[in-house]
Amino acid sequence: MMSRRLQQIPVFVMAALLAACSGTTDPIDPTDPTDPTEPTEPTEPTEPTDDFIADLGWEHGADFLGPITVSWTQSDAATVYVEYEVDGAWQRTPDVAGVQGANATTVIGVPLGESAAYRLVVVDPDLTVDGDDTLDNQDPPGDVAAITIEDSDASAWSGDYVLVPLNNGYTTGWLTIMDRQGRLMWAAQTGEVLYTQMSGDGSQFLWGDTFRESFRHSYVDERLDSEDASGHYHAMVEATDGSVFWHGYGFRVLEAGAASPMTSPSAYQPWYVNGLSYDPTDDNLVISAYSHSVTAIDRVTGDILWQAPTSGGYYKKKKGLDVPYGFDPESSAFVNQHGVDWTPDGTVLVSTEMPGGTLGVREYEVDDTNQVLRRVWEYDSGIAGSAGWSWAERLDGGNTLHTIQDFNYGYGKEVGNTVYEVTSGKQLAWRASFDNNGFVGRAQVIDDLYDLVAPK
Repeated sequence: MMSRRLQQIPVFVMAALLAACSGTTDPIDPTDPTDPTEPTEPTEPTEPTDDFIADLGWEHGADFLGPITVSWTQSDAATVYVEYEVDGAWQRTPDVAGVQGANATTVIGVPLGESAAYRLVVVDPDLTVDGDDTLDNQDPPGDVAAITIEDSDASAWSGDYVLVPLNNGYTTGWLTIMDRQGRLMWAAQTGEVLYTQMSGDGSQFLWGDTFRESFRHSYVDERLDSEDASGHYHAMVEATDGSVFWHGYGFRVLEAGAASPMTSPSAYQPWYVNGLSYDPTDDNLVISAYSHSVTAIDRVTGDILWQAPTSGGYYKKKKGLDVPYGFDPESSAFVNQHGVDWTPDGTVLVSTEMPGGTLGVREYEVDDTNQVLRRVWEYDSGIAGSAGWSWAERLDGGNTLHTIQDFNYGYGKEVGNTVYEVTSGKQLAWRASFDNNGFVGRAQVIDDLYDLVAPK
């Protein structure tokens, strides 16, 4: 069949086919980039020159132990970041919008007393420049409390770092940030610090020397000016609008900072306040008045919303409230309470003495209809200490952080200060003890140290 069809093709068509197959067309140039049979390799992008990054170096931060400033120059603008090696893994800073000329950024996260290899990474053009040496952090303070990690479960804790004041007595101490291994990452020498508090927007933390009638906002790499707080003793809290509330030493009133809309601080109760928390949902404050009550107040007017007395303590009638709130069950009343916290769920968390003399945490639902605080959760630490100097806080995710201070004020006694974190299911996620003759202050959990770096 095929041969018969070929025989039927006209002669002039066959001639054309034979010519096409005979190679009489122009030969293909294998170096021609348009040649579909032999394409050339694509052109490589231009590599940055060796002098794109220069003068890479570092120095210790000026204000605190821990932060390291890495500096360099660029021949052109580019996004960069610093990588540094801790425990065999490379960590990194946030991106830096590098400019032509001099640049610098803060590295935080190299443990005090340790060294880390480092390198500068340029995102575009792709370039990595190794440091000629290592980042050598300062030694930890010689008089800071010894830290022992008693329990640790990385799958259960809430954040990788803990801010905790380690006081050596009335007048001296160190405000520290440690990792969950108990290594100091940051330290600032202070007077006695009983209380720390994250700022309303989470970008800074607040702390104050107890007897200096002031407090300060601070970044981890920049010490800000102290702010006057007449009579400030220790409890403080910042609302989301920047208002700061604090307790004055002795039986002074709870006072408000200049950013507060409240114009009459004396409307607040003249009680000794050892705990203070803010509820952003309803714009209210809850305070723990040492030895007698926990009270919720309207933060603008100072009006009492509800009040519950401590078991065995005394109660003062205020604002026409003839009957204080009770407890459900009655046996769940707090004793020598401290460290109140208004949780995101609207419950109240209180550090309290437990039956048997140990310290623990109780959580209460506020039932305004029946005028009771109804216990919904509790945890007994099994640790002896001073309820009057301990604090409880509900963390993001539902865990509870509890600071326990063995109250000896540096009188030469062996003390057992403790900070621990426990899950809602009462699983111990982490616990650290501090061996010193002083006392710890209120601790805070930090998720990311770079959230607390000053904006550049």
